[in-house]
Amino acid sequence: MEGLMSTLFGKTFDFGKDGIMGMLGNEGMANLIKGIGTGVNAFQTNDLMNFQKGLATKADDRTQSLFDRDNREQDALNNLDFTATA
Repeated sequence: MEGLMSTLFGKTFDFGKDGIMGMLGNEGMANLIKGIGTGVNAFQTNDLMNFQKGLATKADDRTQSLFDRDNREQDALNNLDFTATA
């Protein structure tokens, strides 16, 4: 881990000379971090949208199920026969 950190940020963690900070500079590093943050936000937004899509699909299925049950009950009520057969 220490080797990775020193490769990224320089051997002495002097951000102006070695490693990624030396190549990118402060502005470049800030842009890199912003880009990573934007990517993470995009993944979270996608996950949230998929979750909401699942909720909407379940709500549609539940609505259809209730509609079908109401139709069956209405048909049953319409087919009641109260005439006496003796």
